[in-house]
Amino acid sequence: MNDIKYNIKIGNCLSIDIEIPALESLKKFTVWNKQTSINRNKTIQRLNPSIPSEGGIYFLFYSDNRLLYIGKSANIRQRLNGHTSTRTIQEIAEQKRGNPKHIFFASWLLEGVEGSREIIETAYLQTYGTAWNLDKIDKHLNYPQAPDDEDLNLPKVQAYLKKEQQLIDDAIVEIGKN
Repeated sequence: MNDIKYNIKIGNCLSIDIEIPALESLKKFTVWNKQTSINRNKTIQRLNPSIPSEGGIYFLFYSDNRLLYIGKSANIRQRLNGHTSTRTIQEIAEQKRGNPKHIFFASWLLEGVEGSREIIETAYLQTYGTAWNLDKIDKHLNYPQAPDDEDLNLPKVQAYLKKEQQLIDDAIVEIGKN
């Protein structure tokens, strides 16, 4: 596994140097289990069994190796389960989270200390940026473009959007009457 090295110097000011592996050097694993299986708790195992249940920083990639997301978690496997769960019509329509079908590969660094995970995640975000971490990135830097979300074209999503737009239009008419 890739090492994270710390060097802390205490003098007139505190200096912390963190040496982290380049993103390109991280091994990528397919996210999806090639054969869906059911574990002893009778839950479907849709994730690759090599994804750890430990704390760390994780990286999600599209099929063309485009970096989609960088996150941190006390349990990487559990967090990836959240990223790969089915979205509601509202989540698709409002683009509240990325399309789980776009996640093909994952990499991770194990780190048990929560504060260290925060620092390391921030370092990677400021260096590489992602398509989905829009709330955590520097708006002045160029970041990968998110893949088109083909689920927006599903008839049930389009019907939801049409209904929402009609509610807005009706509200505008009512406001105009007053």
